[in-house]
Amino acid sequence: MVDVNLTGAKRITVRELTKFSTFNSNMCGFYEVITITKIYYDEHSRLWYAGCDWCRTGLHEASNTQYWCRKCDKYYYKVHLMYLFKMEIADHTDSHDVTIFNQVGEKLLGCKANFLSELFKKVKHIYTKHY
Repeated sequence: MVDVNLTGAKRITVRELTKFSTFNSNMCGFYEVITITKIYYDEHSRLWYAGCDWCRTGLHEASNTQYWCRKCDKYYYKVHLMYLFKMEIADHTDSHDVTIFNQVGEKLLGCKANFLSELFKKVKHIYTKHY
């Protein structure tokens, strides 16, 4: 996880982060990032997923335009999108891929995932309409 609020973040190099994550693959932490070199996004790698408001588990499509959380056993009519994406960070020592979760994604991108999804749809519509 990457802390975009730099107050209280531990300063380490990307090479140190890479060494740490190799031996502690199941641990998360907050680190100060100086340079984001790439955000992975294409038709196979999304920036968000439809998640349960309560437990954040991915929702499944159900009948009657509803979505179902199997963990909470709740149905939703409206989808709440949550960030979950990979990006590459770098400094003078190395580069490393990190996973960004919803709260940090909102801080990093400056908006909620639902808003960005709607913006992408509008841009795609304008692009396909005129070209």
